[in-house]
Amino acid sequence: RRQLTMAKCLHFLLLLVHLATPFEISNVFTDYMVLQWDTPSVYGTGTAGSRVDITVSSTSSQSTQHFSGKVKSDGTWDILLSGYEASLEQFVLDIKPESGKPTTFHNVTFGDVFICSGQSNMRFVVCQSFNGTKEVEEAYNPHIRVFTVTEKPSPEKPLHHLTSYNNSGWQPVKPSTVGNGRAFTIFSAVCYYYARDIFKLRGGKVPLGLISTVIGGTPLQAWTPRNVLEKCNGEESPVPKPDWLRTHPHLLQPADGTTMVGEEQCRGGDPHPPHFSDPSALWNGMVVPILGVGIKGILWYQGENNAHGSGIALYKRCFPPMMEAWQAAFRSKNGRVPFLFVQLAPCPDANGFVGLRFSQAYANKVTPDTGMSTAIDLGSPFSPYGAVHIQDKQEVGRRLALLGNNLVYGDKSSPTTGPTLQKAEAKSQTEVHLTYTGSSSCSFRKTAFCDAMYHGKRVSECCVGSPFVFHDEKGGEVKAKAWKVVNGCDVHITLEKPGTVKRMLFDATAYPGCCLYDDKTGIPANPANVSVAM
Repeated sequence: RRQLTMAKCLHFLLLLVHLATPFEISNVFTDYMVLQWDTPSVYGTGTAGSRVDITVSSTSSQSTQHFSGKVKSDGTWDILLSGYEASLEQFVLDIKPESGKPTTFHNVTFGDVFICSGQSNMRFVVCQSFNGTKEVEEAYNPHIRVFTVTEKPSPEKPLHHLTSYNNSGWQPVKPSTVGNGRAFTIFSAVCYYYARDIFKLRGGKVPLGLISTVIGGTPLQAWTPRNVLEKCNGEESPVPKPDWLRTHPHLLQPADGTTMVGEEQCRGGDPHPPHFSDPSALWNGMVVPILGVGIKGILWYQGENNAHGSGIALYKRCFPPMMEAWQAAFRSKNGRVPFLFVQLAPCPDANGFVGLRFSQAYANKVTPDTGMSTAIDLGSPFSPYGAVHIQDKQEVGRRLALLGNNLVYGDKSSPTTGPTLQKAEAKSQTEVHLTYTGSSSCSFRKTAFCDAMYHGKRVSECCVGSPFVFHDEKGGEVKAKAWKVVNGCDVHITLEKPGTVKRMLFDATAYPGCCLYDDKTGIPANPANVSVAM
């Protein structure tokens, strides 16, 4: 009887502990935050059954709205602040729990929120990009707000809370919040340049909130939910570092002579303890805590740490369901959240990166509401931060913004890609014709690599070696002798010798010297690996 009584007491005490959960507001909510205007949710934890009241007051008018809700039996609460449109208007949020300390948030706006994630090319910050010092000095827009998630993996279980970098919370864009001159600190360049351009494209009328949750040197598996990895057979461990890096230590040093800790030439670096790359570790620790935030879209730049060995096939299997899992998990009024990503830029590890790019292209083709932006022409082995880290993040952001303007905002006049290859057809044993759509005028131009390697070279010299590679029915290589653009954007190719070609690869090399560009948008055609029709 005594044991039974003690058991009941223990159960009662545990119940009291559960019921008396301290009131907390998720720390993704701070002053200067941007709430997704069509799904503006605020959430946290508290004592089950207790009441939470929220008052939203405009700072420029007398309008005030009141919202309330109760903490659910699991100790969580979630209140939707409906009825607001996107605008530059500022608000104050007063949150008063039935039991707990009231909290007030100032300078709150309702606009569009984007999640920016991936590895070191997304982590690469504004001061590291071209003209970085000038870009940081000129970075000022109070209507674009940024929030950087602190690196915190959780291999075993999902977390409910997170912190921001240096506990800075949300901050408006200004020099001190987008860069302080230190490499790989403060805020993502790709994310910022995307927002800067999309803000202009949308007329400067909608505030933008950017949540950067990134870690360099991490594989796809770390960012993928456990149940997805189980279904796509994606729980294998990351492959060790390549031996050839040990023979190229100079490539790991920035131009200013400082040490680039852990940022590897073609892997994006591995500067963290192994558990940072564990399956689902970053999904659990750095994504799950922000799933309650309403968002407009997702930006993704990752793949370098999967561009080797079996990682390429794993990417093809797991990237599509990973994107679908993210799209479904985040809160959005329109259901599936648009997922935009960058196709990997060139790097000396040709085979791995070429294969990974085609895995990315496949994923984009089979996954709804996704968009892929190419960086095939932007890579350079002379980047001061290692060949894998392209510096022209302004162009990466511009292309993503054009893509987002179309896929996220529905402006169908905004280009999503460069010239799109529709068909490769052998007209004879020496002639192959390529049909491109989506562009009215195209031309071959030098890439960043050729311009850096052979400054002053003409386009024809940069294309030496041919961007086209053909294979016959036996797998033998057949080279192209000449090619020209006709009828706006179609390409006619003359082969070096007669042959029955079955397959064509385009810009499938370590560093393409030239690409086929849309003359109006300046966006190149994607690399291609296609069969040739007879």
